[in-house]
Amino acid sequence: MQLTAWWRDNHPELILAGAYDPFTRPSCEQNPKGCWRRNLSFTGDPFANIVTGGNILQYLYDKDNGNLRAVAGEYHGFDKANYADQVIGQYYGKSKQFFDCIMSGKTP
Repeated sequence: MQLTAWWRDNHPELILAGAYDPFTRPSCEQNPKGCWRRNLSFTGDPFANIVTGGNILQYLYDKDNGNLRAVAGEYHGFDKANYADQVIGQYYGKSKQFFDCIMSGKTP
């Protein structure tokens, strides 16, 4: 799952060790000399990454009282309304199954 530094910096309680790469992946606009790292394979712990993503989504789901549109917008962080419309419009059925599964505590 793609995790931004914002979550690590602002909600460290949600982050498992190893969820991120040990190096940054700057955008080419931010750092033209360092943006080659964006194409490297993920070197962190996949389990920690997925659980961290689940922690973030659960945090937002609880915070937004189950409003999946708000969760999508807040996870993205900018252009929230447009992004939420795209995600929820295309993936509402799958998102709902995912969140229902998380909330039930059962695996499929």
